Amino acid sequence: MCVGPTLTQSNTPAIPLEPSTLPPLVATSGLDAQDGGPEIDIVDRLNAQTKRLAAKSKSEPGDEDYACLQLVKGGATVFKHRFWPLLYLYWAYTAYGIVTAPSLAFAIGAFILTYIYIDLYGAVLHIVLDNPNFLKLPLLGEACLEFQFHHIIPHEITVRSYIHIAADLNGIIGLQYGWHLFLFKGLGDPAFRCLACCAVLNAYLGQLAHRQAHMLPEKRDPVVDVLQRLGLMVAPDTHRRHHKTYDQGFPILSGWCDAPITFLFQHIVSSQWIWLSAFLLLTFGGIAGVARLYLPVFAWAMEGKGWEGAWEGAAESWSRSSML
Repeated sequence: MCVGPTLTQSNTPAIPLEPSTLPPLVATSGLDAQDGGPEIDIVDRLNAQTKRLAAKSKSEPGDEDYACLQLVKGGATVFKHRFWPLLYLYWAYTAYGIVTAPSLAFAIGAFILTYIYIDLYGAVLHIVLDNPNFLKLPLLGEACLEFQFHHIIPHEITVRSYIHIAADLNGIIGLQYGWHLFLFKGLGDPAFRCLACCAVLNAYLGQLAHRQAHMLPEKRDPVVDVLQRLGLMVAPDTHRRHHKTYDQGFPILSGWCDAPITFLFQHIVSSQWIWLSAFLLLTFGGIAGVARLYLPVFAWAMEGKGWEGAWEGAAESWSRSSML
């Protein structure tokens, strides 16, 4: 089963996930000499490489990368220069939202719950952005193009710094904060603010985990190796499977939801529109759903309230702090 068109093996000379067998320049920098010297900005060098690969491509209709290569041939730019002050503003607000949590216990619980949720959300997002049929959708199209070109030059995530990778989320983080500032009346309630900020923190950790999954073993920090072995960061083998067949290995944070999402994708949910709907539902309602679940559970578990009282207290807080 495949969401979208039936895809065949690409004729584009894709660059391996771990380029240890490539010539020295590519193995160390991930870029060809034709893409410019080291004095040229890394984003510009990557874009030069995308244009060169598109020009040389023999990809045909039905190939996995045909649609995005055609867009590049038509003048589309894959990698963008990000607005760094916006990233730092998001980081500052995220830190503020977590340190002003109702309590340390609340923040820890919120972090754990959103850590689980973001792995699921990231997997659904990955399925949607990997779909060539969505390349020309408004708003989503640019993100789809960059996601799908990552299959052709997967090492781009290692030659760009983590700051670059984190800033790729500027758009979706801005949407999340903007929506939840509206939904939760300015995020004035520290509980709702903490939950939203923990979700954003885990999104940034997902970018880190994804980048580390692409690193050569000798370039990974020992702490990362331990976290990967414990299943707290997605394992390279799990993510590598995605770069082989594109129909599994979708999560990029911890990978806990790999098996259920892969089963759903391969055997149950064949409609690309259902996956797009699920993505939109989680984007605009996921954190709200987490809040509705977490607030009464926390009150019951940590504040000694009975379940009925905990639920009533959470409902009161919801009505006071939410537009819904």
